[in-house]
Amino acid sequence: MIGYAHDTHQREFQVCTHVRRDDDADFCQIFTGVGIEYKIACFDCSSHYDERTDQFFEVSETEFNRIAENIENPFQWERAIGNPEILITDDLIFNRQEIPFDGLGVRNRIIQVCGDKSSSSVLVVVEDRLYSRLDFTSIRFVEIAQGSIQSILEITDNTISQISGMDFTKEVSLQYDSKAGLIVVANTYGEFAYVLTTSGELKLSTSRGKYQIKHSVFPLFLFEHNSVYYLIHGSDWNRLDISNIETGDIITARQVSDSFDYFHGKLLLSPNHTWLVSDGWVWAPVGMVTYWTLDRWFQDPGTPESRDVVYSLAGREEWGMGLCWYSDTKLLVVGYGTLDSIYHGVSLVDLENNQFHGWFPGPTGEISYHLESDLLISMESDSFSLWKLSTGTRRFHRENIRPLLLHQDCIYFTEDDQLFRFSLKVSPT
Repeated sequence: MIGYAHDTHQREFQVCTHVRRDDDADFCQIFTGVGIEYKIACFDCSSHYDERTDQFFEVSETEFNRIAENIENPFQWERAIGNPEILITDDLIFNRQEIPFDGLGVRNRIIQVCGDKSSSSVLVVVEDRLYSRLDFTSIRFVEIAQGSIQSILEITDNTISQISGMDFTKEVSLQYDSKAGLIVVANTYGEFAYVLTTSGELKLSTSRGKYQIKHSVFPLFLFEHNSVYYLIHGSDWNRLDISNIETGDIITARQVSDSFDYFHGKLLLSPNHTWLVSDGWVWAPVGMVTYWTLDRWFQDPGTPESRDVVYSLAGREEWGMGLCWYSDTKLLVVGYGTLDSIYHGVSLVDLENNQFHGWFPGPTGEISYHLESDLLISMESDSFSLWKLSTGTRRFHRENIRPLLLHQDCIYFTEDDQLFRFSLKVSPT
């Protein structure tokens, strides 16, 4: 579980006099800078905290917890000030392994890397300049599996005509399943998505339209259900569908009203294929993480628009802040707080009962969790960090690299256009 291993000391439990007299007052957290400890204040006292220290009184731990128990969920606090303490040791050391592409003629630029849904292999999309920087550039899909590297698909002129909506000079989203021989590719903030076989056959193409797409990651998720492969995909700004990849049939046909105000974003399907999460937003704009069960959606195509069966975390000013699975029912969410009081950190939420199970400050960006080592990787555009989840401590940090993903036991990243990986399976020192 998530934890925070700050040195123990005698803690004081303080609340302002207005909160103590009125449990219905608007609450604010005031972080003391010691661990993740905080005082509880009304909005007025929090706005004039330095001038009103005499308005705070020490109470028993029992009374403090009674006042805080209804607002301990970080997605319910209205405001927070001050800064929690980030725990840093940076005491882990890893040996990186370079992954050479000798013999494939691949050079210049690695576009994207994704993990294979069926095995420990990864798929790398590279730009291959065949002769010189002035000559024709091709796109090649390269699989790295069990120590071997092979080119499995080259985007030819024929393929380019079928996926004409792709622009490989812009950010690319990618999914891969070697068991099915399927590749899902789209521009992350583009209009079109495609499903290709590793032999270059186009199996499915879809569009989500153009409305506000520059603000939303293309919602896509490839999965297998009862031996049939499906793609969950955006088909309009406020609409998701499930398509049978073999037949092309949309199995969630329905009418979605324009009054349904939700822009779907990045999708996550739980490891046991029970919960589907969408990291989207509503107008204001306000970020909103929503989730529902996949089985219910198979039974009722209108499930994503049903307020009775779709749950959400409270609104936040940002979206796309980072999500990953801790278990089949628990989600790790980047950010602590709501609206204008968002702190860098990670929170643990149980989707079955919508309950908060703790947090610690520090992590930002995209995240993934490695269960065997209990390490959380947080990735930004040019750096990544490793955090011990059970203690909330940063154990490793590396800058001036481009982190790509954590898959199985390895972290993949690029540096100076070369691909490297760290293995978390080898015990770090």
